[in-house]
Parts: sequence; structure tokens; C-alpha cells
Amino acid sequence: MNAADEFYIGWSGRTPAGYARWSRLAASVLIVSALVGGLTLLGAQRDPGPGTWDPNATVTLVGRVRADPGPILLIDAVEGDGRVPARAALLVSTGKFGAAGRVANMTGDPVRVRGTLINRGGFVVIELVDGAEAVTAASSAGNPEWPVEDLGIRTVRGEIVDPKCYSGAMKPGEGKVHRACAVRCLSGGITPVLVGRDESGLVGGFVLAGPRGEAINQRVLEFVADPIVVAGRVERHGGPDGVLVMRIDPAAIRRQ
Repeated sequence: MNAADEFYIGWSGRTPAGYARWSRLAASVLIVSALVGGLTLLGAQRDPGPGTWDPNATVTLVGRVRADPGPILLIDAVEGDGRVPARAALLVSTGKFGAAGRVANMTGDPVRVRGTLINRGGFVVIELVDGAEAVTAASSAGNPEWPVEDLGIRTVRGEIVDPKCYSGAMKPGEGKVHRACAVRCLSGGITPVLVGRDESGLVGGFVLAGPRGEAINQRVLEFVADPIVVAGRVERHGGPDGVLVMRIDPAAIRRQ
């Protein structure tokens, strides 16, 4: 047998030179491949977003509230030293539940709301505290009107999310990795939001409702986390830094 016919015997205690060189080369290739693969996967991950939430910091707000299309609080004042970076906020309950039933009998009335602030780039969600103190009658609110600006029919491309997780309760709070959680939140009554851009460049979170302002949670579940396009009437509630509401027919939603 010549040197070209090396044979490896495991119990001999000695690895032939040719086998040793091949093993070192294979190990190097595997290590480099693992590093490149890891960096590629890391680069492909979506930015979890700048959302913030401190579940231990309670704020008290005064304003007017309505359940449809919402529930939405039009903020007139913040009690104490806090501030809220928007004029309007969506309301949710603790866990994966909506808050429409908790404000249904107070539409248009001045209220005092206690909850924790969830904020992503000025898109604000308030998680109500548990119990009757979450929403109580207030003696007055600064603006007796509920300003609504009709922006006309718009076509928006984006992704349907649950606003609580998207705004900072979870990271990431959007995309395929978050789909199962978002479906549970919307099934529990949290209002669906379409995060996207319209043909004019208007960017934001569009609170979704049916043509008459009715809840459409169950009808949009199959589209959660998918890139979609849909046309509908867009309204701005609460002035320039209020909240965008989009009235759509769920049957018109198309995947991109």
C-alpha cells in the first residue's frame, strides 16, 4: 500500500495526514457557512419598531369617548405631569380583549380614563386599568364637538395588525412571526388597524371599520400579516394629530 492509499483506523490513535487536512478544511467551511447564514438571517429580520410601553406607569386622561368606530378617546387634558403625543387614542382592555363594551354607554360624554400608555411614533393606544375606575364620568371636557375630516376614497397598501402589540406591547408586533397573536387579539375584540400608505403618500395606522362604522374583526382575520391593498373612505378624527379611520368592505381586500 502506498501513501496515496491512506486508511483511517479509529482505534489506532493516529489520523492520516490526508484525512486530517480534509477534516480541517470541512470544519472551516462549516464554521464560515454558519456565520454567513446567521448574519443573513439577522439582516433579514424586520425592525421591531420604536414602540414603548410601561405597564406600571398609569396615566389619567380627560376627554370624550365613542365606541364606533373605535373605541376611541378624543383627549382634551392629561391630569398630572404626563403628556400624550396625540389628540386621539384607541382604547383596549388588559390581555387580548377590546374595550368597546366598556364605553358603549358613554358615547359623546366627557369622561376620565385611567390606563397605561402604549405609543409607537404618535400612534397611541391606552390599555384601561381593570375595574370600574377605568372609565368614569367627568364634569366637563374641553371640546364638546367630535371633529371629523372626510379625506375621501383612498387606496391603502399595507398590513393588518392588532394595534396593542404593534404599538409596543410586544416586539415584534407585526409580520408573519406575530400572526397567531394578532389573530387572537382581534378575535378578542381589539380593533384592527391597517398600517400602510395610500396613493398620495399619507402614511399611518388606519383604524378599520365597516361601511357603517361597524366592527369587522372576524371578516379580516384571514388577511392578518399579509401584504394587502384595499380602497375605502378615510376620515381623520380629532384634528391634525388625531386618528385615521378607514371604512371598508372586507370583501374588497386583495393580497398583493
